[in-house]
This record gives sequence, C-alpha cells and structure tokens, in this order.
Amino acid sequence: MEILSINVSSELETLCEAQLRGTWQVPAELVRLALRLGAAEISVQRSRRGFVFGWQGPLISFEVLADLQSALDPRREGDDRQHAIAALELSGMEGLLWATGLRGARIQVECSDSGRRWTFEHRHRGRPRLARGNGGNKTTGVEIRWGCAGLDQRRSLKWLAIAARFAPVKVLIDGRSVPQGFAGGLYHLRLEEPVPCRIGLTRSGDEPVLWLLRDGVVSSRASIPGYPSFEAAVELGSLVAPGASAADMRRAVTPFLGALVDRAVWMMMEVSDRLPRMAEQDRERLGLLLLRAACRGLRAREIRRIPLVRNAADGGLLSVEEIHELADRRGRLLAAIDADEVPGGTLVDPRSTLVASSETRGLLTELTAVRFQSPSRRL
Repeated sequence: MEILSINVSSELETLCEAQLRGTWQVPAELVRLALRLGAAEISVQRSRRGFVFGWQGPLISFEVLADLQSALDPRREGDDRQHAIAALELSGMEGLLWATGLRGARIQVECSDSGRRWTFEHRHRGRPRLARGNGGNKTTGVEIRWGCAGLDQRRSLKWLAIAARFAPVKVLIDGRSVPQGFAGGLYHLRLEEPVPCRIGLTRSGDEPVLWLLRDGVVSSRASIPGYPSFEAAVELGSLVAPGASAADMRRAVTPFLGALVDRAVWMMMEVSDRLPRMAEQDRERLGLLLLRAACRGLRAREIRRIPLVRNAADGGLLSVEEIHELADRRGRLLAAIDADEVPGGTLVDPRSTLVASSETRGLLTELTAVRFQSPSRRL
C-alpha cells in the first residue's frame, strides 16, 4: 500500500507566495514584526544583496527561532513542521516565516543582550542552524540580514516608505527617517473611538481614502466613493488575526465607515473658524469639502451656518444661509467671479458678488436653488 505524504517545503513556498504580493513586500513585514515586539526605533539599511534590519530592546525569543528552525528543516517529520508553522502564525511571527520560506531566500538573525546571544541562519532548501551562547553585547537588540533571489530593492524601498508612514515610532531607511503622516495634509487629528485612527484633511483627492494598518504598518488601502474627501489611517490589529488578508482588513473596517465619515466632517467644521486666515487655495479646498458634505446630507444644518464663500467687496465670508437670503432679495440670481479675477472696483455691486469657483457655484445651486451670472461692470 502506497503512503501519501505532503511536501511541506513546497507547501511553505506556496503559502508564502499566497500571503505576499511579491518579495518586495518582505522588508515592510519585518518592520511590522519589530513594531509588534515593541521596538522603539527601527533601522533599515540597504546591503549588496538585500537589507539589514536592526533595533535595540525587545528580542526575538529563542523559542520562536526554534519553531522557525523546525518549520524549515527538511529532515523533520511533516507533522512537526506543520505544528511549528502554526505556532509561528499564532504568535504573530509570520513575518519570519514569509521571509525565509520564499524560493531563493536567505537570512541571518542575531539576538543579544549583556549575557546572552543566539543566532539563526538559513538558506533556501538548506538546513537551518540555530545556536545559543554567552557573552552578548552591552546593548540589547536584534540584527536581521535578509535577501532573496529576484528581489526588486527599489520597489521594496518604495513600498516600505508608504507602509511605515503611520508607524508609531521612528523608522530609518539608510539613516533617514521615513516621512510621516498624510501627503499634502492640511490638518489631522488622532482618535481612539470608534476605532484607533488618524484622520487628515488633504489638499488633493476626490473621495475618502483609508489606510488600513496592522501593528502600525499599512496592510491595505480602501476608498469610500461618493463622500467628501479625507484620509484616515485606521489601526485594525486588535480586530483581525495575524496575517490577515487585504479582504479581511476591508471587512473589519466596514462597520466603522459611517462613524469615520461623520468624524471627518466634524473635523472640517472644527477647523472652519480658520478660514479667514487661510491661503486662497486652502480656503477654497475646505469650503468645497464642507459644501460637498452638506449636499450629501452630512451635518447639513450646521454647515449651512458656517461662513464659507467670499464676497468681492471686502473679502468677507458668507454662509449658505446668508447667500440664500441674499438670493431671495435678488430674484434667486446672484453674480459670481472666479478667485483669479481681479474686480478692482469696476463691479456695479461688489457686495452681492461672490468669489466662487464653478464647482462651488454648482454646490450652492444644489443647496439653495440660486442661479449665478457674470457680474455687471461700470463702463
């Protein structure tokens, strides 16, 4: 009778390839592992064939590396290897498994403190080596040297800079800190409810963008069509299992979408008192975001009372309600010019002439039914 057995090495390669979009993703996963352990600062350096990761403080335990050795050792029984793989996944150390299980991967791990030191080495399809000894370094820390056949180093760095932009600690790439926060941000705030997140208003974008984080590192990205634009970095590590897929992340954030949109609109309202002091472009941007929210029915009554739109006479701001009242007195028809038009005192009635873009006019028409025309000018 023929006995069937599973090729665990091939199964592991398939698992790693399924969990990762490519080898370029591994550096971000190793940074995620360091954050999960509690590293206070993480250094990533390019090497000739890969990367060197280092941090002081929390060590990768000897027991975790022993499980990694068992999972990778082709001479071990299949059941032992399967058990070790499951243990690594359950403990949140799957990043090590993915880094070593890929075809062509090679890794060296050194952990040490003042009295202990252990090292782990592995090359693809070889036997992993794990050693423990005395006489460690004065400082406690970890160094990982990793590389892989066919690694796109440039793509790895590009993704790492995106994935680590919301990390709670400093991440250095070749000695330089990864830029933090939202690109082109106007304002941002941190919230713990309804879910830990950072919400930002940005100078570009037409719809909300969610950066879905696990242990402080971006795992996926999602958008919410049809709502005023904002960005949010949402931490879902406590709501999903280690190694959660992008689909798992999107399912986990879905119950919080309504609350996130509401908090973003609340934030727009909170900073609206700064509108008179903003640069023209930023004032126009925030005004548009608020008008889009009101048209969507989000806090519309409150937004209608906020001064948002300039008049041409003195640059004073008018609210939607004030524009509605002004239009009632003028037959539902108002004059408007673009911000780049210089009235220069030639307008017949500058106080009833609005300074508004075509999109702003369209939103005002939707909210008040007022129509707009070019202003009359003195000859």
